[in-house]
Amino acid sequence: NKFDLDGKCWRHCHWGRWASNAWHGARAVINIPSTAVGLGYAYARGGSCSRSSGLTVNCQGVGGANGSGGFTIGNVWLHKQRNQDYDPEDLRGLMRHERRHSDQYAIFGGFLGFPALYAIDRAIHRNPRKSWFERWAGLRDGNY
Repeated sequence: NKFDLDGKCWRHCHWGRWASNAWHGARAVINIPSTAVGLGYAYARGGSCSRSSGLTVNCQGVGGANGSGGFTIGNVWLHKQRNQDYDPEDLRGLMRHERRHSDQYAIFGGFLGFPALYAIDRAIHRNPRKSWFERWAGLRDGNY
């Protein structure tokens, strides 16, 4: 099954995978209202959506999502560019960055809490490289 090929991983690897999957499931449930809004916005703006890793959704071709790398609502990453137009390594990094924003949605109160906290953080730190939430999500992955 291509898992533990060298025989060095035993129980701890399985527990780590279980914990990760449990978090992805919990995050998806917590973010349901925000994710529904994100999907509605994506489809209303002409986006094409597909499942992504960690129970997230990747919506490409979304009109109005033309920031540096798009934006996230709940578990939905909305971006204007088509997936095939990204360098594959950049796309993986951006998806990792946006999944961390999905984590932030779940941790900081969903659709009502996180955007308000993010706006306050960005008002304090006008430069996104100084933003606490962007640094947590990974500046390099977000192409900052």
